[in-house]
Amino acid sequence: MMEARDFKPAIFDTILIAHPKTENYYLVSQDDKWGIYSVKGDSLVIPCESEDYYPKDRDKHSGWIYFRKEGIWWGYFYTVPSLKYVMPTTQEKVEAWWREEEGEG
Repeated sequence: MMEARDFKPAIFDTILIAHPKTENYYLVSQDDKWGIYSVKGDSLVIPCESEDYYPKDRDKHSGWIYFRKEGIWWGYFYTVPSLKYVMPTTQEKVEAWWREEEGEG
């Protein structure tokens, strides 16, 4: 039976599965910044540095999650633990999708 001494302080404010097709990577937040945590590696593979992400429904867009940092969108595919620069035309699309989802569209 677990006791109070078995629990450690939480380091993440929010923990969400990164994509329904994987149980290894989680979308996490610390101090209102977002990143990706790997259970297998027991580490942040993408630091919590992004101010937002899209889509909130992570089953959309074929497994891609887009992170917004300093106004620039970066793409993350749920099986590849790294960020990829999003081309300018895709940047515009992601920004429009995000604004629509946020009700700013």
